[in-house]
Amino acid sequence: MPGRVRVKILSARNLPVMDRASYSTDAFVELKLGNASYKTEVARRSLNPQWNTEWFKFELDDEELQDEALQIRVLDYDTYSSHDAIGKASDSMIRDYKNSNGTFTAQVYIDLNPLLGKDGSRGMSGWFPLYDTMHGIRGDIQISVNLDLFSDTNRYRESSLGVKFFYHPGVPVGQTLLQLLGFVEELVVNDDPEYQWIEKLRTSRASNEARQRLFSRLNGQLQRKLGLRVLGMGGNAVIGYRLHFDLEGESGIVVRGIGTAVSLTASKSAAHLATETSLTVQSSLSVAAAPAAEPAGDSAATNGTLEQQSAVQQQQSADVADAGPGFNKLLVVATSASESANLRPLASLMTAGAPSAAAECDTPFVTMSCLPTGLVASLGGTVAAKSVKLLVHSPDAPDARDAWWSEIRSEVRAHARAFGCSTVIGYNEETCIADDLIVLSAYGTAAKLNSLEDVQNSQQPPSSCRALHVLYSQSSPPFPVSFSRCAVCGRGSVPDILLATSDTPAELATCGQPALIQARVWRPKRDAKGEANAREVSDRLPFIEYELHSQLVQKLRLRGMNGLFGLRTRMSVASCGILVTATGTGVHLLALPAPCEPQLVSKGDQRLLSSLQAKVSEFVSRSREVHGLDRAQALAAISASSGASVSNASASNSDSGGAAEDAEASPPIDLQSNQRDNFIISLADDCETDEMEALLVDYPLMDSLQLTCSPACRSEDTNFFVRILRCPLDDPEANSSRQVNSLLADMLHSTCFHFRHSLPCTLAALHFHTEVTDESCLQTVLTGDCVRQTAPQGGLLLGTASGVLLCSGCHPPGRPVANYLGNLDFFFIRETSSVRDCGGSQAFLHTCLAEVMAVVRAHAAALGGQAVTSFHLSEVLLLDNPSRGHAQCLLNVCGDVVQLPVAEA
Repeated sequence: MPGRVRVKILSARNLPVMDRASYSTDAFVELKLGNASYKTEVARRSLNPQWNTEWFKFELDDEELQDEALQIRVLDYDTYSSHDAIGKASDSMIRDYKNSNGTFTAQVYIDLNPLLGKDGSRGMSGWFPLYDTMHGIRGDIQISVNLDLFSDTNRYRESSLGVKFFYHPGVPVGQTLLQLLGFVEELVVNDDPEYQWIEKLRTSRASNEARQRLFSRLNGQLQRKLGLRVLGMGGNAVIGYRLHFDLEGESGIVVRGIGTAVSLTASKSAAHLATETSLTVQSSLSVAAAPAAEPAGDSAATNGTLEQQSAVQQQQSADVADAGPGFNKLLVVATSASESANLRPLASLMTAGAPSAAAECDTPFVTMSCLPTGLVASLGGTVAAKSVKLLVHSPDAPDARDAWWSEIRSEVRAHARAFGCSTVIGYNEETCIADDLIVLSAYGTAAKLNSLEDVQNSQQPPSSCRALHVLYSQSSPPFPVSFSRCAVCGRGSVPDILLATSDTPAELATCGQPALIQARVWRPKRDAKGEANAREVSDRLPFIEYELHSQLVQKLRLRGMNGLFGLRTRMSVASCGILVTATGTGVHLLALPAPCEPQLVSKGDQRLLSSLQAKVSEFVSRSREVHGLDRAQALAAISASSGASVSNASASNSDSGGAAEDAEASPPIDLQSNQRDNFIISLADDCETDEMEALLVDYPLMDSLQLTCSPACRSEDTNFFVRILRCPLDDPEANSSRQVNSLLADMLHSTCFHFRHSLPCTLAALHFHTEVTDESCLQTVLTGDCVRQTAPQGGLLLGTASGVLLCSGCHPPGRPVANYLGNLDFFFIRETSSVRDCGGSQAFLHTCLAEVMAVVRAHAAALGGQAVTSFHLSEVLLLDNPSRGHAQCLLNVCGDVVQLPVAEA
């Protein structure tokens, strides 16, 4: 018995009417955790009942604490019939219920994992929305939960208590990185209740609730198994955690998790700040009804600690203190280079005498996209691999999925070796499922990390250009490419354009403002099934990849950019075609040559060609003016600060005599690594006229509005927003991406118009969920942060009315983080049989997202947090049947709950 959970039910409010005679509700509460369950007394004839119960106690082992969630249901008491579950609010719904055998369920799922990772008091208290899968939020219930842990020295335990999970893609603020241990992954496979034979005997609500309970349990099992791997590696945290739910239909449900295992310790200043903030937050979250006094016998057994974890933390703190002054020479930027207050001494990325991560692993995968300053020695470029498989229900499904991903990772590993790199940073894995077809995608940035000894002994700041120098020599390039001499140092060779999935390294020299770059490719296909469908998709993928990267390069040149960071690709396979989008943040790297203006070629009317070429020239000039791309002035500033002359080699696209010494000394590329052929895309400098017309249709260029996929760093005001587009494709069989480009461009234009009253502002951390349904309907969900430099003159901010801020970025812009309270993972199912009454499919999806965000804010506030960072929608799936008026929405949301420091008076 390593843990005891105590729950107190205080009150409820705004419950729906369940009795037509009295227009009230006889409500009582059912609690269930593990194999134990309790019930409260019945509160007669009240829509706002008060219970103020005693503490309900659940005694569980550590494995159940991580796997199971606390389930709370509110029901209406009936004397002569079965108890009705709370969930309806109108007379018509009451009549429907009395004439049917269905049930209406409104309940709360409370995940205990955030409490297990808290360093202080393990408790939460607040108002939780009662969520119904058929009618949404049906009231609120006030609950208080406390968790008491006891010492457990069993070496054979199957729990991973103490391991923290961060969706943050870098070193969390206030944490010091001790060890970078490597890549961890795990997957769990289970049957989907929606496709079991018993579903014929279930109502839609019962099936939805069974799936939500299963998702919650699988999520707990996944984190526990990942935590066990981290503990086996000697770590205590996972950074860059990614959670994915693969709904494979009749083949089952696959829950996947990947991340980077690390060893972290909190700095003394951050711990002191977190203690002060915790005291203030606890006093502000005191409930109106005071809890009953705790018996003396229970208080003596509470607040137990894990002795082994405490000893490990003390030993780590001692190692940092004894590291000596030599380790203080290296600094780690927690979030960005602009925040000098967040610089932390890197005591050692590895323990004394331990080999580096690159030496321990063959080619490690690092899911972190924001690495400490100076750790990246060189960026090779984006490496990716895709595989098309057929789903078959079999008992050995977990082994088959492991084999699939192992094959994909080995291919990415081979591509990284071809670049001469030993690490893949910004690594991510995604899937696309259509009926019995699944497309597995893995991509990252091939990079080479500096050795820890060299970084620790370095007396100089990181170079502003060396990470861009190519690792291979000009005598044996992996593909036809033109080299140029570095425009900053003049000693290394650099490529013309760089594409990377990681964030822009803070030490690189750039000029101007970043810009959103997005490429879209639509290709129709036949409505085939089985192997024929898989073969057709597999044959089209290379051509789609070529066109996708061609659009990225052309759009970079149109905006005067030569680097793309934070690249994310998303694929959707429908019965009528394939849609692939690629989104990233374009920047102008001073070390790389200035991009040339795209030249148009056409066999048609030359006068039309000349007119379009003039439009291109005007667009390029306007883009450079809006983004502030003054390359000459930036290079002059670097030359003045370094005291050395800056090379003018950027004016030449190819300089065969300017090979860098370090490049010539690099080993030749191994094109036959792992005995696999390397697929390389060679892009032409010219594009067709009709293609250029589509490229020019994009978001508007405005001096006071900036769009980027990167998180913002400085601001006084942040506003999380969601935009939804659902529009049918007029001609899905047309072999052109023009219609898709036009629809998505119109969405960006309308988004910019929506924030016209917030100018000047930045739409940061933009994330697109784009797919095409089987009904030939384009659906896009756009999320991001509207970051304003000045506070609004009137009204409340969207997303802050409840006191909890939702932020897509790694931290609230311009506001430090005092403490991390844990991560939230929710999978919601919402269904309706009258989508017209909801205002249509798009309005129904908007309502679902609003309810989901309300639940997330309530859970974050109950934990004592003021913000949810790295908040994102991992899964957005809408299944609708307009002819029957039926729609079902499945949402997976994730984020980190944080405390913000109290503002001084």
